Amino acid sequence: QQGYVLHMLVEGDRLDSLAHNYYGDPRLWWVIAQANPGLLTPADLIYGATPEDESDLLKVGQEIQIPPKPQEAE
Repeated sequence: QQGYVLHMLVEGDRLDSLAHNYYGDPRLWWVIAQANPGLLTPADLIYGATPEDESDLLKVGQEIQIPPKPQEAE
C-alpha cells in the first residue's frame, strides 16, 4: 500500500519501540498492530505478560507493514 514501509523484525523489537522509531510516539503502537492483522491476538494484550511471553509475540525475521503516521496524531 502507498506510504507503507516493510520492516523485518529483529531481536528486541516491540510495537511501542517501533512506533517510537517510525512516528516519534510509542503510544501509536496500535497503528502498527492494526495494519498487521494476526500479529497480535486479544490474549497477547492481557496485562501481566512476562518478558518471556513478550518474546513470542513478535517473531524475529517476520516482515510487518509500517503504515504512515495517522494525520490526527501529527
